[in-house]
Amino acid sequence: MKTKLILSAFADEYCDDFSTQCEAMKGFGIDYIELRGVNGKNVSTLSGDEIKTVGKILSDTGMKISAIGSPIGKITLDGDFESHLNAAKRIYDYAEELNVKNIRIFSFYAPDGKNIADMKTEVFDKLGELVKAADGRNVTLCHENEAKIYGESPEKCREILEAFDGKIKAVLDMGNFVLDGYDPEKAYETLKPYIGYFHIKDAFYTGAIVPAGKGEAKIKEILEKYESSGGKTTFMALEPHLQTFSGLNALVGKAFENPYKYESREAAFKDASISHVKNGIYGEMFVAAALAIAACTDNMVDILRGALAYVPYTSRFYEEVSSVIDMYENSAEKDEVFAYIHEKYDEYTGYGWCHTNPNAMIVAASLLFGKGDYGKSICMAVETGFDTDCNGATVGSIFGMAHGIKSIPEYWIEPINDMLETTVFGLGTVKVSDRAKLTLEHILLHLNARYEKRRDYYET
Repeated sequence: MKTKLILSAFADEYCDDFSTQCEAMKGFGIDYIELRGVNGKNVSTLSGDEIKTVGKILSDTGMKISAIGSPIGKITLDGDFESHLNAAKRIYDYAEELNVKNIRIFSFYAPDGKNIADMKTEVFDKLGELVKAADGRNVTLCHENEAKIYGESPEKCREILEAFDGKIKAVLDMGNFVLDGYDPEKAYETLKPYIGYFHIKDAFYTGAIVPAGKGEAKIKEILEKYESSGGKTTFMALEPHLQTFSGLNALVGKAFENPYKYESREAAFKDASISHVKNGIYGEMFVAAALAIAACTDNMVDILRGALAYVPYTSRFYEEVSSVIDMYENSAEKDEVFAYIHEKYDEYTGYGWCHTNPNAMIVAASLLFGKGDYGKSICMAVETGFDTDCNGATVGSIFGMAHGIKSIPEYWIEPINDMLETTVFGLGTVKVSDRAKLTLEHILLHLNARYEKRRDYYET
């Protein structure tokens, strides 16, 4: 007998207004919400009257709550725990009023200068206080794995779950495990006996968050395993994080900057908007993201899928570049893919030879079918037509970032003699090696800033 899986969602990622959240989820065929943001406020800050209004809207729309996505446990160990505990008790009250059993919690951050892994006693003491406050109530605390808290790794999560012997269950977030560098399938096997419910979020190990099923979180495989296990009915809450929602401000207490971009995305947008609109801008964003990801991996599918995560997934650009990757992964022949591009776009009429979408499709196909050969990749990009010089340069840039200078034969390097003639005012002739060095310096400069922004993301 298969385990029944029921779909839920963080509807505050759709919009702030709670009534609209409910109506929209009903329209999507989703009957449950994991309650987190209500009218731009975190559930932990709602008044008793506001909770009653939530209950009325639920009744009017026929929606139900699968869990309360609380921020309990998302403070440092030296923070104001007394106030935090009072907020937890208030959330327990709200859960009982709304007839909700599951309450999401976390396992604390370390104070500055300390390592959370060395603070097990303090963590477990505070978790014990949260559990004690829930005794006698019809609620189940469910711990979510997340970066920088004690329960970041599968092993630390299991320590918590074993210690509290059924009084805390697991919220298994496969996407978070990938973002933190852990194998999601191994995490599932480690935590399988303790699973309370799932969060559905997908990602690449490079840090990109992508639509479910498009990343490396093995969501389909894990859910199929769980479904065949014959366990109890379990919720799957969509937490896609594919757009910034204003309620994040209330969660972190400050204006929140979109966490799903690289440092270069904003710069690319501003630069592109001078001469491009919509898909033209998306193309600039796509290439900037691809270059950033290529600094971390030479897997072209991962680079291209990851770069697409920073492009609106409702755009034609996303759809058409995705189609090229899909054809490649489904074993289409090279000539078939390039014929498909030419059939879809005629470079002499309609959109013209420099239109963003067909050129991005050519870049993607050339990187994929080049199979790690620099010469084949750039020649493929040029020989296909359309915007030949730009396509060759783009393919060469992404390839070089992914594979490094040692992968490029002397045949291509020697004639250039490390010199570049530019048309940039005041720059003129420069050394390629100097530009590369400067680029690396900027990458290293922004790594720490990016790391801090990712911490902000995890704190939501």
